[in-house]
Amino acid sequence: MKGGGRMGNKTHRKIAYIGLILMLSGYVFGVIETLYFGSNWLPESREELICDCISLLVSGSGCGLFVYAITRITTDKIDELFKKNLEDHD
Repeated sequence: MKGGGRMGNKTHRKIAYIGLILMLSGYVFGVIETLYFGSNWLPESREELICDCISLLVSGSGCGLFVYAITRITTDKIDELFKKNLEDHD
């Protein structure tokens, strides 16, 4: 962590990459388990339902991490630009 208790840009990028990996993993797992259980629109067994939930949980967690990281990176970049703009006008 950098000064002031804030994470640096590199940390946010790592979180974004982890989020992307989780989203991709959840998608691949979902495709594989769908092919394994048969391409049903709705789950037909308890095991299929559990696998669907795991796929959604992993993908959703990855999406949440990715959105969080991208939001923080963007916010930090906007803050830098505002500070630079204020310093230029002083």
